[in-house]
Amino acid sequence: MYQPALLFVPFGLAHDQEIVRPRHRQLHKDVEFVQQAIDRVDLERDTVVLEGGRELPYDVLVIATGATLALDETEG
Repeated sequence: MYQPALLFVPFGLAHDQEIVRPRHRQLHKDVEFVQQAIDRVDLERDTVVLEGGRELPYDVLVIATGATLALDETEG
């Protein structure tokens, strides 16, 4: 979501669907974007195990649960 454009949404000058880009278009071509359910995090092996068994090793793990916009809850 291109957040600066959120200013225009309440005034009808933009719609939230117009200011969203697919995640893969925002990343460097050498970055693999994986969006899949996690089965578990193995802290001893520094590995994230995805559903289906695929393992992703990591040096630093950041867990970001995200946010959900509720545009209809903004007055005006």
